[in-house]
Amino acid sequence: MNNLFIVHFQPLEKYPPVMNLVRYLEKFNGKEILIQVITTANDGKLFSSSIPVYRISQATVNTNALIRLWKYLQFNWSALRLLLKYRPAKILYYETLSSGAVWVYKKFFRRNTDLYIHYHEYNSNEEYRKGMQLGRLLHYLEQQIYPVAKWVSHTNVERMQLFVRDNAAHAPVHRFILPNFPPRAWSEHTKNNFKKSNSRTRFVYVGALAFETTYVKEWAGFIAENPLLYEWDIYSGNFEAGVPVWLDELKAPNIFFRGNIEYESLPSVLPDYDVGIILYKGHIPNYVFNAPNKLFEYIACGLDAWFPPVMTGCLPYVTVNTYPKICAFDFQHPRRETVEKAMDRTGLEFKAPEYYAEDSFLPLQQQILNGLG
Repeated sequence: MNNLFIVHFQPLEKYPPVMNLVRYLEKFNGKEILIQVITTANDGKLFSSSIPVYRISQATVNTNALIRLWKYLQFNWSALRLLLKYRPAKILYYETLSSGAVWVYKKFFRRNTDLYIHYHEYNSNEEYRKGMQLGRLLHYLEQQIYPVAKWVSHTNVERMQLFVRDNAAHAPVHRFILPNFPPRAWSEHTKNNFKKSNSRTRFVYVGALAFETTYVKEWAGFIAENPLLYEWDIYSGNFEAGVPVWLDELKAPNIFFRGNIEYESLPSVLPDYDVGIILYKGHIPNYVFNAPNKLFEYIACGLDAWFPPVMTGCLPYVTVNTYPKICAFDFQHPRRETVEKAMDRTGLEFKAPEYYAEDSFLPLQQQILNGLG
């Protein structure tokens, strides 16, 4: 029986798409293939799975370059030892920082290993040049194995086009799109209705917050000016330190910073809201060519989803004549009339969301279990 190792340097808990994939593959583990995961420790609740998960050290955001380097070396050395112990025939790794041990294993120990690569994010050549030296080295090495990989994927077509342009001399032969959708079980929480009564309209934001990279100031200022009409809940475990302080000083009675929320809790919490918002300013190409998982998680729970026009990666999903609505909204200059227009569902028909992880994972599952034929 073939075995598959999934290598993911960052803790699984911070990346819902890989947690969803592990859950999806559980039904095949021990039957058609043996699956194991290599990742790092998390400082909060740990993801639980019937698939064995090896946690090596802990990913660090420490500003000390030597400590960071040690953590990366420790991860790759320990990951290589596991690969040599179990000799997997197939490896799926996520992102450049997960590639070191995989490259050594395939280059020097098992050349016929089937290699699958996925990128949560898009990093331009300029970002690699400006980033840490280890990242540049690992990217240089992984470029050598792109042409022999069985699978290389990005989350959308635009990112893949940029990736192919950046790596023209090492372009992968087998290129795929693997979007970030929630599990189909979330559809049980879809609500075929829209609360619009005398009570306040409820907005929700789930994600990272920073003054320079999101429209948190602009949107918070608008909401604070309309306490009788709107309220806004924020769920974030990744935020610039000054953001909660600034929100507290704003003293808006209709803005609530809820802190972090576990991914598994979202489908039971999100249906209490009316509109889910995305606030990224698009400061780098990764955020311009981006259809984030929150977009699909919002609509899976029956909310409308609004995104800034700069996020062109969301444009293919804009709805017409149906709801839950996906639409572009000017968060830089929010006004009551534009908010009310975006919320209006007059003449629209309900259409059940159709973006679910099981469908997006099927091609990858077929490649892993059956090969390329």
